[in-house]
Amino acid sequence: MAQRGYILLEAMIGGALVSTVLLSLFGHVGEAQVESTRQSRMITAEQIALRDIEEVRSLPFGTAANTSIRDRSVAVPMPNNGSYLLERTVSAEQIEKVKTSQDVSIVYRDITVRVSFPDRVGRRAVTTTTRMYRE
Repeated sequence: MAQRGYILLEAMIGGALVSTVLLSLFGHVGEAQVESTRQSRMITAEQIALRDIEEVRSLPFGTAANTSIRDRSVAVPMPNNGSYLLERTVSAEQIEKVKTSQDVSIVYRDITVRVSFPDRVGRRAVTTTTRMYRE
């Protein structure tokens, strides 16, 4: 009879160990899913930023000066009704003197695109900057 009680005790301890391991495993699966969603949103934000920079770079140099925008919502479907916000800043013309065999002046504008999106901890953002030169 004592043998039966001993086997029951072993089964209970084994069950407790298995349930502890499974709970720990499921916790890590949830964390991995959250991180996967975050990375997916970061990649989408980077793609939006790069696409926007390419659109501005395809414009003539003078036209690019008038393309600054703030908080333009970008229609990309997201769970939980979130959306990406795009902010583009184009600097004024800047001149850089370059010394070669002749003095050369290079005229350029800096273009900065920031794409932000909602996350569990608030808003995250991706910022990309490029330089556009006058031809």
